[in-house]
Amino acid sequence: MTALAALLTTIAFAPAGVFGGSSGLAPNVSLTVKGGKVVAASAWTNVFECDLGGNVGPASVSVRPNARISSKGHVSFSSGKRTRRLGANLTLRKGKFVGRIRVSGVIGGACSSPLIPVTLSRR
Repeated sequence: MTALAALLTTIAFAPAGVFGGSSGLAPNVSLTVKGGKVVAASAWTNVFECDLGGNVGPASVSVRPNARISSKGHVSFSSGKRTRRLGANLTLRKGKFVGRIRVSGVIGGACSSPLIPVTLSRR
């Protein structure tokens, strides 16, 4: 498959738009898809534990990953600043992104949320 054919397949497979959802540990997660790429993502998690302080409470992050969605619908990225990053490993299935996310960072020591399963539907 040529690079152009792969790009056109990806764009057709991953429709542009905003996908969002929530779970018990992540009350708000969203992805913005344009041109076969995740161009923006945000998440808010209830649990954010740090090595030095235990659970320091909720954490939110907004990033611009520019991550390409493969022709099979898979996308993964880790994007953001050292203090707050959003990692995701997702697959587009039946019009929904399904997978796991994690918010991580450094605040006087390593901090992260657990791996959080999410299902994101088109808004």
